[in-house]
Amino acid sequence: MKKTKYPLCYGVCNNRTSLGGSDVRLMISIPLSRFKKTDGCIDRGNALDFTDNDIGKKFRMEMLDPVQSGIVTYLGNIFDAIPEGKFKKSLTPLQVDFDKHHLRWRVFKKNGKNACIIIIAAYKCHVTPV
Repeated sequence: MKKTKYPLCYGVCNNRTSLGGSDVRLMISIPLSRFKKTDGCIDRGNALDFTDNDIGKKFRMEMLDPVQSGIVTYLGNIFDAIPEGKFKKSLTPLQVDFDKHHLRWRVFKKNGKNACIIIIAAYKCHVTPV
C-alpha cells in the first residue's frame, strides 16, 4: 500500500497544489477525490464568522468547488487546534505562518467514513449547523 505524503493540498478548483504555494485553499489528510462533488461553487464561505463559541460544534460542510464533506466538528483556527499526529507534524514548518494568518484558516475533524483532518480557508467553505 502506498503511503500518503502529508499534507494533500488543493486550490480553488479542487486542483492539487504544493504546500506553501500561494493558491493553497485546503490542506487535508486524505485525497479530496474520496468525497462527493456537486454542481455549483462557493462564492463566499460563511465560516469567516466563526468564534471560539463554535469550537466543538458539528456542521455539515461543503468546500471548494463544492465537495460534500459531510458532518464535521470545528476544532478552531490556530495551529494548536490540529490534532497531534503525522499530519500536524508535516505542517510544523508552517506553524508561524499559520498562526500569523489564523483568521484565514479553519480546522475541522471528520469522523466515520472518510475520517480526516481538514484545514480550509474560511472563505472557501460553507457550513450549516447540525
